[in-house]
Amino acid sequence: ESLRRRLEPHFLFNALNVVRATIRRDPMRARELVSDLADLYRYLLSHPDEAPLAAEVDHAQAYLAIERARLGDERLEVSVSLPESLAAIRVPPLLLQPLVENAVKHGVGRRDGPGTVALRARLEEDILVIEVEDRASGNRVPPMDRGSGIALETLRRRLARRYGERASLGLSPTAEGMRAIVRLPVEERELLEEDREAA
Repeated sequence: ESLRRRLEPHFLFNALNVVRATIRRDPMRARELVSDLADLYRYLLSHPDEAPLAAEVDHAQAYLAIERARLGDERLEVSVSLPESLAAIRVPPLLLQPLVENAVKHGVGRRDGPGTVALRARLEEDILVIEVEDRASGNRVPPMDRGSGIALETLRRRLARRYGERASLGLSPTAEGMRAIVRLPVEERELLEEDREAA
């Protein structure tokens, strides 16, 4: 709930300013942004206890589409790799949004060159591994501690309450940015469903 409340004020303000600035120069793009914004808030208001991973990815992509319009297409590229076999796995709602927000705000957005936010998912035995990585070039403004932000700490607490020590959220620096890695246990029934779909 705190994530939902935190997203609304500043993000909505910025998103509406982006739409306003886009209307005259590219009306079609402005309509797409309004649609992305509507999809994003529709998802926020649905209050699911859990969501298919594919829905979480769609939500993250709607968020990133608005950020891409704000920063400029040349500043932010988005790359998503989600195997179809993992699309139906159930995950906590608003799992990815704070990770992609962190990647933009403290990664790509803090450099003056072009950058990429990459989202990947894979299965390692009975563990779902999700990575959100930012890669950017150019000069960096003074760094911030990205592992102690409110959103990431809130997400860590949510994962601990739901999964105990079976889940984790870690951050590791890369040559061009930062990688967030989430590990979640997958229920046996979901693994069976995935095996049936792969057959």
